[in-house]
Parts: sequence; C-alpha cells; structure tokens
Amino acid sequence: SVVPCELFPTADGWIFVMCITARFWTSLCDAIGRPELSFDARFKGFAERFANRDALVDILDGEFRRAGGDEWMGR
Repeated sequence: SVVPCELFPTADGWIFVMCITARFWTSLCDAIGRPELSFDARFKGFAERFANRDALVDILDGEFRRAGGDEWMGR
C-alpha cells in the first residue's frame, strides 16, 4: 500500500526508497529534481500513487539511473 517502496537501480548500484509519509514523498520529489511530481494528480496521495504505481516506478527508475548511490544518499 506504500508506493514507492522498493529498490531502484542507480548509475552504479541500487538504492532503496520508501515514502511512508506525505513529507517523505515531497522531499523525494525535491531531491530528484522533480518537485512537480508531488503536485501531479496521479501521485498526490497514497491511493493515487498505489493506483498509478507502474507509471510512477517508470519515472523514478529513469531518474535514479542518472546518478550513483552516493550522490542520491547525499541529496
């Protein structure tokens, strides 16, 4: 029921991401340089992210591949 909650490939390995609160979701969107995702109707709340999981995972998968794990953890 929590999306995202999974491993994503990075440029040099993998990173585990889990957004169990709305604040974590907003922070993640900011950290990946995609703040608009937090306002996207498909991903605004828990139910919407769950219903649109495949679309969201595709977006996040592409974003996390852009940098290595150390960079993402630093953000």
